[in-house]
Amino acid sequence: MDVPTRQAESGRSVLRGSLGAFRGRLAAASALFCGHQAGEALVPVLVGVVIDRGIAAGDPVALTGWLLVLGLDFLFLSTCYRFGARHAWSADVRGDARLRLQVAGRLLDPRGGAEAGRLPGELASIAVSDAKRVAVVSFMLPLGLAAVTAVVVAAIALLTISLPLGLLILLGSPPLLWAIQRIGTPLERRSHAEQERAAAASGSRPT
Repeated sequence: MDVPTRQAESGRSVLRGSLGAFRGRLAAASALFCGHQAGEALVPVLVGVVIDRGIAAGDPVALTGWLLVLGLDFLFLSTCYRFGARHAWSADVRGDARLRLQVAGRLLDPRGGAEAGRLPGELASIAVSDAKRVAVVSFMLPLGLAAVTAVVVAAIALLTISLPLGLLILLGSPPLLWAIQRIGTPLERRSHAEQERAAAASGSRPT
């Protein structure tokens, strides 16, 4: 009687499963990181208001009031980052542990199938490295959403202050992000080669 083989999972399904397992923490981290970046983007705006309405106008009451608003903004953004980082790191490390347990179960499965053509240590090294790369997405995804929030808030503030400057930010950001992605492509290729060399170094032949 043939033993049924386990269906191989694609990279996308593994990533979706890892993100879906901790979607509550990811949603909380995304919201908090977006609040942090919004607060960061408002800092220079509030500093300008403090100077214009408090210092330049010579109004101590307005100066005190706007300094209080600036302090509350710093309290808000620092609190958002503190708790957002907790949720993001929790999703990261829990996702890493979850995937490593799945990898261990797959490697120890008596039906096998994944070890063909690879040394034992080599396969484990690749699997653990891939697990960490998938898990770290749980931290980087909220940061990416927060970066978009920062751009939007900064653009709105700049459009309110100066239309040409705001348009420069809105129109200049996409080409800049595209250039950064193109510059990072060779590093991505090298990371794959580095992973293969590390796996080969970890391989051990049975004696």
